[in-house]
Amino acid sequence: MRPVAPPSRRPPLHRRPEVLVALLGFALFVTVVLFTATAMPEPDDCAYRASIVALSHGEILLSNSQYLSLQHQLSAGGGVLQ
Repeated sequence: MRPVAPPSRRPPLHRRPEVLVALLGFALFVTVVLFTATAMPEPDDCAYRASIVALSHGEILLSNSQYLSLQHQLSAGGGVLQ
């Protein structure tokens, strides 16, 4: 009769270094994502005004000549920046 080898015992999860490293990395990732403030870009008032004027004239897509005409119309207020 052959001797039976005892089953290999693995350490519990909290004593395995790869599990601890993964949990610490995840906790660091969550902390960075939750506490990092996002910078919101400021709206461009001139481009907003230009789009309102173009839409009020029934234009959705502007050709280059229409864009230049609109830029000339709005030049008193700073023109179209975008």
